[in-house]
Amino acid sequence: MIQSSLVIPYDRAYVTSVHGEGSHELSDKIEREIIPYLCQKFRFSTDFTKIEIFTHKNSAFDSLQKEGLADVVLRSEELEQDSSMEQILRDYVNRSPMDSKMLVLANPLFPFVSLNTIEALLHKVASNEFETGCTFQNAGMLWKNGSPVNFSFEDNTPKYGATDYKVDFGALYVVRRENLRSGRSRITPPVAFCPLSSIESVTLRNRSDWPLVELILSSGIDKRS
Repeated sequence: MIQSSLVIPYDRAYVTSVHGEGSHELSDKIEREIIPYLCQKFRFSTDFTKIEIFTHKNSAFDSLQKEGLADVVLRSEELEQDSSMEQILRDYVNRSPMDSKMLVLANPLFPFVSLNTIEALLHKVASNEFETGCTFQNAGMLWKNGSPVNFSFEDNTPKYGATDYKVDFGALYVVRRENLRSGRSRITPPVAFCPLSSIESVTLRNRSDWPLVELILSSGIDKRS
């Protein structure tokens, strides 16, 4: 068993400021459906000593605490809304109990990252070969301002997955608590990678995907595999 904490960072004000129209509906969905769903799913892993929601004071999570599904760690009120993720995470490590060396940071906007993926990444980093773990999808062909980034107009276009470029959507990170405490980035090399499946990549960031999220939740196809 790895001594790790699974942390769900969540800031309703940030969601409201970033996602504009429909943001209050998105926040309600995250609080009432997604975070309780994640707590239920993650509790089956023997690698987590605890599940923590890192947030501002929010009564929406009182029932999760009462049921023993998660602890709530409150963010500092002095923390600015536009703080970097590193500042937010350092605030977390300063305010949370130091009973786990490894932290799994689960983005609630990506609710379908499987336990298999999380545990595989956690075990890679815990092997001491890596300092950080993150998830990715193959990038395919990348463009910038109408120009190719990882291929040339003069060559045959590459097949999907044939390039070395990977895209990190911010769905999941495995980090060492001490790296954050000492001021290092959440992505500290060397970095371990695990690929995301198509279902794992479904995100609440896109309003057009909400019906798909509801379909996956209601169908039960989001399993450990």
